Amino acid sequence: MHWLVELVPDNDLPTLRRIVSALAVEPPCVSIDDAPDDDEPITQEDIEAEAEADRAIAEGRVFPHADVMRELGLVPQEDEVEA
Repeated sequence: MHWLVELVPDNDLPTLRRIVSALAVEPPCVSIDDAPDDDEPITQEDIEAEAEADRAIAEGRVFPHADVMRELGLVPQEDEVEA
């Protein structure tokens, strides 16, 4: 985890501290579980987006999450991982 913190600019450290503190006090799963149900109606755009996502999956136009995170520099390369 420390390698990720090292990437945060010094002027953003107070924000990072608040975020991490909030997560330590109230895990996201608790917040999500207590959130009200989504009451927005499903739009035609939502239906079309879901259909396109289903087509992309069926056609193999997807990328593993770990590959995307690595490409964006959000996870260490294998040679950077601590033992």
